[in-house]
Amino acid sequence: MSRVFADLMTNFRSQDLLFFGLLVMAGVLLLAAIAAGVWKEIRKKEIDATLKREMIERGMSAEDIVRVLSADSEGKQPAKPPKASDPSELPRSTEPYPNR
Repeated sequence: MSRVFADLMTNFRSQDLLFFGLLVMAGVLLLAAIAAGVWKEIRKKEIDATLKREMIERGMSAEDIVRVLSADSEGKQPAKPPKASDPSELPRSTEPYPNR
């Protein structure tokens, strides 16, 4: 087997090896780009699910959740900020940084 590989390598020119190496590198980069895109979508869905779960745990109404989720991705705020249904969840201190 090593004899076949050695014969194959001696018959290649340096340009052929360079082309083959570039082709392999392009394939690896393509696979990395695809994997990064898939990972990004999975992570985005995890973040969305966590946000929804936290809003439900806070007791937000369905209308408030829809308003928050449908907010424009450019950073526009919803028309009315969602409010917690339980007043005990509101901050008690008016200091900007308590405990500092």
